[in-house]
Amino acid sequence: MSFKEHFAEELSDLRTSYFILDTRGSGEHGDIDFVQYRWSRDRYNRVSEGDLFVYRRPGKVSRNGEFYFFGAGKIGPISGSVQVTSRLQKPYPLQRYIYKSELGSFQWRWKTRGNTWEHFFNQYGINKIFKEDFVALLNLSEEESVISEYDSKAATEAAQAIQTGNFSVDDREGKPRIRSKQQYFSNQVKASYGNRCAICKIHTNAFLMSSHIIPWVIRKDIRLDPSNGICLCTFHDTAFGKGYITLDGQYRVKIGHHIEDDRLFSKFLKPLKGKKIFLPKVHKPKAEYLEYHRIKIFEKYLKKQ
Repeated sequence: MSFKEHFAEELSDLRTSYFILDTRGSGEHGDIDFVQYRWSRDRYNRVSEGDLFVYRRPGKVSRNGEFYFFGAGKIGPISGSVQVTSRLQKPYPLQRYIYKSELGSFQWRWKTRGNTWEHFFNQYGINKIFKEDFVALLNLSEEESVISEYDSKAATEAAQAIQTGNFSVDDREGKPRIRSKQQYFSNQVKASYGNRCAICKIHTNAFLMSSHIIPWVIRKDIRLDPSNGICLCTFHDTAFGKGYITLDGQYRVKIGHHIEDDRLFSKFLKPLKGKKIFLPKVHKPKAEYLEYHRIKIFEKYLKKQ
């Protein structure tokens, strides 16, 4: 389901207002992503029940200093007088996160940006925007969507499961639900690595993958664990997944001798030998997962040669 279908009633209601809500992540200031949001009435009192919002992770708390938009939802019942709390409704994790680097030419309606982002967003964490801004942002998140039957409920379940450390996904779930959970996992891994390949650091989203260290089919209990993922470009993802390269205990690249069979292939991979990958602040690859990859994928492939 697209966001236009998900929010059809609210988008058609002329009384709906639209906001950007900054959040540092679950647990900060009482906020729980996709569950509740808190703010001070004395700083901002324009938000009402029934309004729509899009979530923004500020650059100062993101992995690479670059802000990004990652979800949307509806303001639910509001309680409190000065410090208020809203129970959020109709959560909608974006199918693809939208990063600052993609918004250089974005045409905002609510405010003129100028040459920089400095002072563009309200320092209090809430910005009122136009409907056109909200729709354009979410359209951007779905332009390159690969999920035809996106299940926002399943994606929200994945978000809440990761927050509580429950990383299991059962095979009996339907394909749209599984793919939607996989997409949320993928977005989380990419965000952890600042939307850059951990090896070569390219950041063109169309060429980035969230590579499972232990393959999805092997262990159901860690399928959503962001520490079982590495953000890699399509080239390095294939090399890693097929066992041409792996990582040692110090996160340095190991190269298989069989790359010599292809001179041009070897030319691309040889310079990586011993190179330490870029590591995120959170969700670093777990040692036990990397050990599995070295023994069961990398070394097993070498023995076949």
